[in-house]
Amino acid sequence: RAASVVEHLVFFHQVDRDRLVAIGMGEQDPINKADPDAAENRRVEIINIGS
Repeated sequence: RAASVVEHLVFFHQVDRDRLVAIGMGEQDPINKADPDAAENRRVEIINIGS
């Protein structure tokens, strides 16, 4: 999922691929620990670290 978001940003929005890192954390760091398959655990977080 995170890699798909990176591809979308690069292809459709011309974001430089070198400025992006995709890290999948859903299985290791779920928001809803009681239900590992919950929708909120299937997420992509984007953090702006500046230019």
